[in-house]
Amino acid sequence: MVTWSYLRKHGIWIYPISLAILCTDFGLAATNSELSDEIPPLKPPRGEIPPGFWEQNAIWIIAATVLALCVVALAIWFFARKNEPEALPPEVEARAALKSFGGKTETGQVVSEVSRIVRRYFTAAFGLPERIGKFLRECDQTKFAIENKVPPPYALEMATKLIKLGEDRREYLRQQEKQKTVNNARQS
Repeated sequence: MVTWSYLRKHGIWIYPISLAILCTDFGLAATNSELSDEIPPLKPPRGEIPPGFWEQNAIWIIAATVLALCVVALAIWFFARKNEPEALPPEVEARAALKSFGGKTETGQVVSEVSRIVRRYFTAAFGLPERIGKFLRECDQTKFAIENKVPPPYALEMATKLIKLGEDRREYLRQQEKQKTVNNARQS
């Protein structure tokens, strides 16, 4: 058995209470307990970390970025596009184009240009009606006819008459539309 004097003799300085704890059953029970295998519940040193800025707002930031890019692209397209002047009414455009052919001999080239002008007018004003088909076929026959045979001038005169008929029809349709609007206003 280890005594106090033995410990002092060999240079081991242990206080008597410490020696008593080591030599008793209490000291042995505290180190070899079955309860020491169980780990007590751990608590984190800090509370739960709240979600960050990107975790909270990622969808809104992405949506705002896409929207901003679309607005920028639309603005670039709007300012970069070519501003075309407003188109003249079809009858004004057709009359101006036909004036340049006044007094010219109706060759195949002239009749071809006149028929293109009339075709553009009727396409713009009405869509191409069947009534104009005959005139355009005659113009085609003149265009592709042999140059030695000069037909009587009719293309310019006929084109002017057709455009006048077209203008009259459009005016009639405008009046009909006004009349419908007035009738609908009276009924309301």
